[in-house]
Amino acid sequence: MKVIRVLILLFSFLLVAGCASSPDSLISGKWEQLDGSEQAVFTADGTVEMTRGMVSMAGTWKTSGDTLTIQFGGIAGLAGPTRVTFEVSESSLKLTQMNGSSQTYRRIKPPVKP
Repeated sequence: MKVIRVLILLFSFLLVAGCASSPDSLISGKWEQLDGSEQAVFTADGTVEMTRGMVSMAGTWKTSGDTLTIQFGGIAGLAGPTRVTFEVSESSLKLTQMNGSSQTYRRIKPPVKP
């Protein structure tokens, strides 16, 4: 009887773990910085567009562990890729730069399909 309980518990754990969202699927969507100064759209195909006021930059993004790497195109891309650590949930995205400064965004639209 104990074996059956253990198997049911193990199966339940695996089922819940399998349903958890991946960081990439959580990042995908439209985000707005809490102060409203910037918007970011991350699509599931790995493209990103960030807009601050009248300035918009587009590029690509990918994750590795807790690191988000963004490579912008055009003149902005000459500086090389931007790497930040991230924390993401269904409603919040926090990006922390290597110097410790961070920006927090709230989700304003669900994931964007490619």
